[in-house]
Amino acid sequence: MLTFLFILLFLSLSLSAQDNSSYYFKHHEITLPINNIGVLADVVVNDNQAQMRLSGNNILFSGGFFLSGYANGTLCTNGVASASRIEDYLPGSYKYSQYDDLANMFILKKSDEHFGESWQNWKDAVKLGADFYDGDNDGIYDPIDKNGNGKWDKDEDRPDLLGDQTAWCAYKDAVPNDLRYFRNIKPQGIEIQQTVFASSINESFENTVFVRYRIENIGFVAKVLDSVYFSICADPDLGEYRDDLVGCDTLIDAGYVYQTKPDTSFEENTPSLIMHFAQGPASYIPNKTYLDINNNDIFDSLDTPLINAYNVKGSILGTNKILGAENLKISSFSNFIPSMHEPEIENEYDLRIKMLGYSTQESLVDPCNFSDISVVLNEDCSNISPYYWYSGDPLYLKGWINTREFDQRIIINTGPFQLFKNKPVDIVVAYTIGESDHPLRSLKMAKINARNAQFYFRNNAFESSDNEAHIMSTHEPVFNFRLEQNFPNPFNPSTNIYYTIPFSDVPQNVTLKVYNLLGEVITTLVDELQTAGNYTVEFSSKGLSSGVYFYTMRYGDKYEKRKMMLLH
Repeated sequence: MLTFLFILLFLSLSLSAQDNSSYYFKHHEITLPINNIGVLADVVVNDNQAQMRLSGNNILFSGGFFLSGYANGTLCTNGVASASRIEDYLPGSYKYSQYDDLANMFILKKSDEHFGESWQNWKDAVKLGADFYDGDNDGIYDPIDKNGNGKWDKDEDRPDLLGDQTAWCAYKDAVPNDLRYFRNIKPQGIEIQQTVFASSINESFENTVFVRYRIENIGFVAKVLDSVYFSICADPDLGEYRDDLVGCDTLIDAGYVYQTKPDTSFEENTPSLIMHFAQGPASYIPNKTYLDINNNDIFDSLDTPLINAYNVKGSILGTNKILGAENLKISSFSNFIPSMHEPEIENEYDLRIKMLGYSTQESLVDPCNFSDISVVLNEDCSNISPYYWYSGDPLYLKGWINTREFDQRIIINTGPFQLFKNKPVDIVVAYTIGESDHPLRSLKMAKINARNAQFYFRNNAFESSDNEAHIMSTHEPVFNFRLEQNFPNPFNPSTNIYYTIPFSDVPQNVTLKVYNLLGEVITTLVDELQTAGNYTVEFSSKGLSSGVYFYTMRYGDKYEKRKMMLLH
């Protein structure tokens, strides 16, 4: 009898631990099970189904990441890719290891009672390094309703709730090397704070789930990890898993999965899933992002910043400028097809090659002679970068297009950057869905949703307009001057041009003009005083011939120029 009771107690504790270590993230019609070691989708939470789903149908079997770099000249790799049997992280923190027993999933919802249970539970997350808003500036997270009005005020502490819902956890690369897929790679002292969040501010956000990876090198092995690359790795399955096609879009830093005919699960409304970098890692590049005045290849107080990166932290914590750096874009994209007869990734060197955009033979692929799984349509191969596999446009049948329907896995890469000891780097990944009455129109809709989600996220304008989301008195304005790439591009018959105007005490005049290749003005789209905010202008190609056009924007003493292509 005692043995039976002990077994019941053990099972009860085990189930309780499982509940706390995983979460079934629900956002409109999207469900995404996650756990506290970095696995996305391929997680069973209580009695709920695994996989990321849209309206109950599969869209993503497994999601995660790869990390690769050099520690003291030695290549090291790790990651979380459950479909490839790679899981190198354990719950907890190296810096705050005394609190590892608290390293579960922490859940916040906008609908939660202010100062209630979830806000109090966040104290344990803070012990593991989580952010919070320090309303009373005492350095301690203590959410107390000081004036007793039952509502948060700007002089009171609050947790790091992003959007409508936030799920936070911390994990570290502490799996022993003899239990890893790459058995000769020891833990490097990397810890990650993962934040999954979503917003309902508009339709594009209703179809998007974000994942923020805050990556920190604790310095156990090397004070600097050099030439670091980060990859979104995914095993997408749009309904039936054997009929997927994949591609990439460098204009939105994305890889995607789509179909060309209705899937049996979704029928005519077969969706498309885009995985993209909403915020790339900040990288310091001598004499590009800063003037390296003392020629030491390190950005320091003697150097002059040329541009700044950004770190979006939500409407309450604001947007941080990172002087002398830039947010990296997608550096390569590739796929691989699972095989029962040989490993998908042979070793850490094979993974590194894939993350750099090379083939397994350490050579770049030739888009026009790349086995039987792709084709180049209506474009000269010399115009196609071999780093971005299947970068063509399936909608217009142009460029390098994947043609083999199969169960495919993809990696979307960015780099290189450095991980300095105790200097975290934030990377924000987004999973965006498009759904329409035809699979290819779903892909077009997914790209529009991804483009809009990036635009508003990067300008920290992705949360609702209630009073609490606009208390920014202690932070600089969130908007920066930016002229975005038009979308779609190439286009026919019209396209949208997006731009952002920064905060100014006095409205400045804005001009937006379109030119032909001869430098002649085709049209002036904007010529007026405008205040801070996000703007969208539609440009119609009526009466114009196919070809390359340019559009320019002037705002005060600032000027930007971009290229677009019209295809009839």
